[in-house]
Amino acid sequence: MQARGIRTHAHLAVVAVLLATLVSACGIFANVGGDTHECDLKPIGAAPTGSVFGIQKVAATLCAAVAEVDGRTYATECGRWLNEDALILEEYGTITRANQPVGDPAVYALRGVDPIQLLLSRAECSPDGSSAAGKFWVLFGEGAHLTGDICPYSDPADIQYPSDVCAMATGRSYPVQLIVECGLDVPIGPFGGAYWMVVDPPTATAEGTFPGMTLYIDYGDLELVTANEATYRSEQGAVLALRRITDAASAVTPCPYPTKLP
Repeated sequence: MQARGIRTHAHLAVVAVLLATLVSACGIFANVGGDTHECDLKPIGAAPTGSVFGIQKVAATLCAAVAEVDGRTYATECGRWLNEDALILEEYGTITRANQPVGDPAVYALRGVDPIQLLLSRAECSPDGSSAAGKFWVLFGEGAHLTGDICPYSDPADIQYPSDVCAMATGRSYPVQLIVECGLDVPIGPFGGAYWMVVDPPTATAEGTFPGMTLYIDYGDLELVTANEATYRSEQGAVLALRRITDAASAVTPCPYPTKLP
């Protein structure tokens, strides 16, 4: 399931991330209309007409685009971050209900990935409206989030590469979000499947903010310098040196996902 770089689909409940998803990897919203019944799941035969998953802007009400497979509800996301040449697809079933256009109702499991957590559907998509497009939508089961099982199928060169669970390469940057609600003297991450400590954390202001950073959630880029060292550059100007936590016994509890909004 964060929609800048680090993403878990529990994040969809937070307004800050929800707004980001409207224009990024999770930006698959459909049936925008004044009648809230337009948000309801409908049998495929009665679903809105269209050839692909997509956006229908009718009025002012946003409906999260969802589809149902085997009685389970899945949220949808453009899968441009997938390495399509590496996919090992296994026929799984069909979408039976949806609140969005569905051209091809067939869905596929990825070998080694729990289909209750994640399925794929064939359809062209572009997460940011650019010319770069993917050939699959990802269907996430309720409460699901990306795990290391997806790493062999992920493209490290794509901006939406799931660097929270998959290995990062030195010499390139990854867009991430930094949870700062608990301060910068606790573990942060995960980045590349590991937690990190700020080497020399800055002092918070009287208002609880950090110079050059946003309150609660900060957005920026992470560059892996060595296997255990990284540099975080905030969009607001702050630069932090990070060191990977290698001694699990010495790690304190990381900051949970923010309860406050930025």
